[in-house]
Amino acid sequence: MADDQAQLIQDNCPHRIPRNKLRHVICLLFIAFILILLLIGLGVYFGYYFGSHHTLKILSLNVWGLPYAFGSLDKEERILKIAEMLHKDPEFDVVFFEELWMPADHATIELELEGVYIMTSFESMNPCMHLTAPLKCSGLAVLSKYPFHEVEFHPYNSSGHSSEEFVDGEDLVNKGVGRVRLVLPGNVTADLFLTHTVADAPPGKNYTNDDIRLDQVSELVRNGVQRSTRGCCHSRGRL
Repeated sequence: MADDQAQLIQDNCPHRIPRNKLRHVICLLFIAFILILLLIGLGVYFGYYFGSHHTLKILSLNVWGLPYAFGSLDKEERILKIAEMLHKDPEFDVVFFEELWMPADHATIELELEGVYIMTSFESMNPCMHLTAPLKCSGLAVLSKYPFHEVEFHPYNSSGHSSEEFVDGEDLVNKGVGRVRLVLPGNVTADLFLTHTVADAPPGKNYTNDDIRLDQVSELVRNGVQRSTRGCCHSRGRL
């Protein structure tokens, strides 16, 4: 009788899963669930990481923009060619210019690259009069594919030896450090610094500008980079 009942139960449940096999299936489902959670977590992490970390391709270029009367040859042609090359192949996210002394040359680059780059205004980096000479100008400018949130310029306390200002001209200009705060994708902001320090003394002269250059670099680090409130700081320019 007992055998008949057991046979009857088995006949009524032909698709019953053995207990060992059921445990195996549950275990596999649990592992799959854990893997799905892990993949979701990794997706969130890497989405945040790549969404908040950016790589900028930066070019720093001294354009040798002194007027012809001061010894700079083919300035207008070179400035236009620089703008045309950047327009043809805008591979850089940010471009720093040094020795872009004259407003007309600044305007040439800005006009040629309109719609490709955003450019700092001449006045924002050059607290000087619009003359035919770079008197008290910094020569700094920035091109960016990203919007500027802040733009500022701080002149160095010393640009050169006043006793030699008509020898090397360094004390006649207004070298310093510029800072731009960019707004990157994901509402991330970054501070970028550019500078142009004092040049070497002309060959054969019995003095050096090394001491002033060291003071300028110290001033850059102390009053610029260290005080930045952003997590991304880059300094470019002639040091």
